[in-house]
Amino acid sequence: MATDEELIEAIKRPDRYYNIVIGGYGGETTYSRISYPAYMYWADKEDSELESYMASPEDYVTEEDPDIPDEANFLYNAEEEYYHDWYEAPGELEHGYGVDIGNSWITIEEREGEEYSSKHLADIVDTEDTVQYIEDNNIEREDGELDLDALLYPNGHYEEDESEEYEEGEPKPLDDGTIPEPYVFYGMSAEKGSFFDGVVHVNDGSKFDPSKLKIYVEAQPNGDNVITEVSYKGETIDNNGGDTTGKGYYASVWDW
Repeated sequence: MATDEELIEAIKRPDRYYNIVIGGYGGETTYSRISYPAYMYWADKEDSELESYMASPEDYVTEEDPDIPDEANFLYNAEEEYYHDWYEAPGELEHGYGVDIGNSWITIEEREGEEYSSKHLADIVDTEDTVQYIEDNNIEREDGELDLDALLYPNGHYEEDESEEYEEGEPKPLDDGTIPEPYVFYGMSAEKGSFFDGVVHVNDGSKFDPSKLKIYVEAQPNGDNVITEVSYKGETIDNNGGDTTGKGYYASVWDW
């Protein structure tokens, strides 16, 4: 129960702003559909070669591999004669950005207003391990999974006796009529810094209650568990963007 002093403070200052920052190690990722020839070409090379191609495809082809087959040069748009950035690869199935919860920290502070330049009033949490903070404060965590199978085969698979032409378990064609294949390009820009920066605004003068937080986590095919959303009292907190530094690239091709 609130004390008289706390009640008076709530009446005097009903609007309160709590800035939440979550940072650590994470990055930007892409999972993209590629052809069998592209998969076979890159699967026979070191991942470092694919990482170089991913980072600067035109330079890589010009300086390192001018004889690369057209089928393997999957970032090149031959019709319009330009290279796609890796994070906008043709055939992209999923694009993501976020921090791995197992390698993250959380900071919460009270500010005078919602703006970034607002006066700092008090530290609530100072760079505490996120997983530990969740456990210590009974914070709800909702875990999901990025289903790459569902992305690769959006129309599902044939069931028994469903088709005379296709056997049970074979993938159904995509909307354009092509048969989906299990070959995937995975690329990641590994980054360090803050990935989530949002403000909770309460207008009843109440103090921050960590148990009212909810953190959504998505298991990724690369093994990371990425924070995708944060809410407070059931309301999604807008992420105003992070501030990260690139630490390098990772890339590989998969027969999923």
